[in-house]
Amino acid sequence: MTDFSLEFVFASGEKHSPKEEPNEWLLKCNADTVADSLTVRFSVGKRLFMEEPVGAVLKKDGAVLFDGIVDEHRVKCQNGARTEVFFLRNRAALLLDNEAAPMELRLPSLRLLERMYLMPLGLHAVGGDRRPVEGVLTVEKGVSCFEALQTFSERYLNCTPYTDKSGGVHFVRPNALRALSHDAPGGSGGLQKQTLFSFLQGRTPEPILRRYVEDCFGASMLTPGQRSEAERTLCTGVHKNCRLHFTRGEPVGRAPAPEAAWDAAHFRQQREKNRAYYQEHLVENKLAIAQLTQKLQNTLLLRAEDEGGTGRAGRLRPELAWRAGALGDERVFSRRSPQEPGELSVDLLLDGSASQNRQQEKLATQAYLIAESLSRCRIPVRVTAFCSVSGCTVLRVLRDYDHPEQNEGVFDYVAAGWNRDGLALRAMGWLLRQRRSEQSLLLVLSDASPNDDQRIPNGLGGWAYTGKRGVDDTAAEAAALRLRGVLPVCLFTGSDREVPDARRIYGQAMERLPAIGWLADAVTRLIRGQLRRG
Repeated sequence: MTDFSLEFVFASGEKHSPKEEPNEWLLKCNADTVADSLTVRFSVGKRLFMEEPVGAVLKKDGAVLFDGIVDEHRVKCQNGARTEVFFLRNRAALLLDNEAAPMELRLPSLRLLERMYLMPLGLHAVGGDRRPVEGVLTVEKGVSCFEALQTFSERYLNCTPYTDKSGGVHFVRPNALRALSHDAPGGSGGLQKQTLFSFLQGRTPEPILRRYVEDCFGASMLTPGQRSEAERTLCTGVHKNCRLHFTRGEPVGRAPAPEAAWDAAHFRQQREKNRAYYQEHLVENKLAIAQLTQKLQNTLLLRAEDEGGTGRAGRLRPELAWRAGALGDERVFSRRSPQEPGELSVDLLLDGSASQNRQQEKLATQAYLIAESLSRCRIPVRVTAFCSVSGCTVLRVLRDYDHPEQNEGVFDYVAAGWNRDGLALRAMGWLLRQRRSEQSLLLVLSDASPNDDQRIPNGLGGWAYTGKRGVDDTAAEAAALRLRGVLPVCLFTGSDREVPDARRIYGQAMERLPAIGWLADAVTRLIRGQLRRG
């Protein structure tokens, strides 16, 4: 127990270490609970302190493991022996102990709730979207401050708040997307605790990370050799220390590892929510599919009537072949039937990071409307979601080209983790090279806010992959795609302040979506424009 130190805090502000070593202690530190707890037991001959302590700080090698308040102090004297037991919880316990005032909040926000419930208790919010949300938060009588925060967080931020040792209340999911948990053996003093193994760059062992992403997102669609080659090709420059995982979501056929079990279960629940949301709005969704399909088919019919029945692909018309060399006119082929769109392929790349977690059901439904409408018009479409976990960018193909039976796969969309947009675009370019099309249209749903926990290599600490550096890298990758004949178009979901970044990355190839419900209409409009130009 030489590496542990325990100090008790008193009302006067003074701190004193007990002269006696504790006989037993138990620290419970779990990201899934609201407050950490510490139980310390002493067997002493006389009173441990003359003054009643109000808190305690436990350190290991100088680092704080626990800083909390005394909930209960029990004293037992028997046969001349004195036993004192202290039960402590960290400061977050105050959220459970304090009742929130009953009220009805319209357009609630995390910023407002932080001022109401956290700051008065010496706590602060970490992460989470601070903007007001459309809706009403009703706080009933008898509800604790934590319950009010939890209701808001689960309803609008799609996460359950959790606390840290420094008084921070986190509004991101406390799971292996951020950290792995495991049991550590106790020391000689009987300390038993659950520690968090951070998913920090370079610290996550390769086998642990690979198993985690497979358990959560599905088995790799590449062989180990193909994946290694892809990483050697793509994970260079600012992405030197990154990893990639390409998957179609196929299960790995084993129980998930303990560090992935919570996420895997949560993802399954979200997929069911996506499907349920579609069914709840079935009539209007079927009508939307019929309307979108009709718009596309009308465009195909008009296209077939243009240019005298000629096109850039189809059956060669020998009597027109001279026009290609003499005039540079490639329209020397017989047009396909109006039901054939030609060599147009559409890729829909969805930001699958945590920034989208408030609209997962709507986004999955909109993607399904797109996939189903394009399928009925025989236009190849692929729907892919991307996110990043501990420096590993995951690209999950929800629906592949020429597989209309996979349309319901888009309901498997979930939002979690970070977003390394530049590497995602680079990886999509690599995938697109596997399929040669006359026209490739890449539609990227994004808020133009690259943000990843894997830093850009530069000396000892590196640079954060966010802000200007993240935007510049993503812009460079978008430019590289354009040079290869792939036009990336941004379906922008961000705020006004992010518009300049979106313009920096995508130029004029940007469609701003007032709401996610406009996605299908916007995609249909872009595809119709591409068909007319083609």
